[in-house]
Amino acid sequence: VTVQGDHDAAIELDGANELKSGSHNAGLEKNGHESSGKLTIKDDNDTKGSLTAEGGEGGAGIGGGQGGAGEKLYFYSGTIQATSDRFASGIGGSYEGRGSEIYIYGGTVSAQGGEGGAGIGGGCWKTEQDMNGINAAHDIYISGGTVTAKGGYNGAGIGGGQYVPARNITVTGGVVTATGHYGAAIGGGRWCHGMDITLTDATLNL
Repeated sequence: VTVQGDHDAAIELDGANELKSGSHNAGLEKNGHESSGKLTIKDDNDTKGSLTAEGGEGGAGIGGGQGGAGEKLYFYSGTIQATSDRFASGIGGSYEGRGSEIYIYGGTVSAQGGEGGAGIGGGCWKTEQDMNGINAAHDIYISGGTVTAKGGYNGAGIGGGQYVPARNITVTGGVVTATGHYGAAIGGGRWCHGMDITLTDATLNL
């Protein structure tokens, strides 16, 4: 499933939903160059709605397809499980695609990055990216819910993937479990740093 266009889009989860893509695509794909609006995922009707999204090689579980930026992703409620096969994040960036502007306000959100990808945040790159550049993982906010984020090999739990720094990560609530694999729990991927990370009023398991 791919989201396109310059308007906001919302997905209301009713019951169990499952998405799985082939190589180079995200399970639920939203590329910054194809979709400039917000994507909201929620379960307002309290139907125990859930979404399982699995990206193929190079694609995020939810976010960018290979080379695409996964950004402007909003999670309010429901049960979300997002995974990447290889080289991309669970939620956010793809292979050589950034992950940014990810907002989690509630729900149960689990994200597993593929090899080189963050759980939530940046995908995998072959060369080091600039902390202040557009390809850094940035503007990730968590204020509620139960969030579990596991980086793939060389990826952070929340933040950067391989060779990807991270900035402007804010956690102000919820129960958050973050695990990096040679990357930070919350911060930069392997060989990179994190900057401007704020953690307040949340239960953290790192």
